[in-house]
Amino acid sequence: MRSFYFVLSGLTLICFLAFTNSATTASKDNAPATGSLSEATAIDGAWQLVWGKYNDTIRDVSKTPMLKMFHNGVFSLIARDSAGKINFAGFGDYELSGDNSYKETFRYHTHAPYIGAMNWQDYKLNGDTLYFKGFSKVIVGGKDVTKGWLRIEEKRVKAKF
Repeated sequence: MRSFYFVLSGLTLICFLAFTNSATTASKDNAPATGSLSEATAIDGAWQLVWGKYNDTIRDVSKTPMLKMFHNGVFSLIARDSAGKINFAGFGDYELSGDNSYKETFRYHTHAPYIGAMNWQDYKLNGDTLYFKGFSKVIVGGKDVTKGWLRIEEKRVKAKF
């Protein structure tokens, strides 16, 4: 468990360092779609997956933990398999819009075809609980692959360390 948090901390540090320079020089044209910093960062923080339904099947996520972090338009995630090894990880940019729409674009992913991939989901924030439902659209390799893509519903809670 300690090694998971060590790797997670390292990945997070790399993500934030990679964006620190670009974030300080970015123009307002690169701001999240809402244009409102307070709205765009409403989901900021670290969130642990506690419930998941995938293609109408509820999965026991306690055996495959996932942590996803959001900060000012940047997200990172890391997921382990049931043996405790990293299953996948990635980071990129996200945007929130006023209709509870969430869009993410991967700048990095351990599965190379997902680099540059984009997806759209609906989200709902209720206190320390964050819900996602998707995918309304998925672009991988420049192609719309939404039809037949995994349908998800996920519940996350604020991570407590």
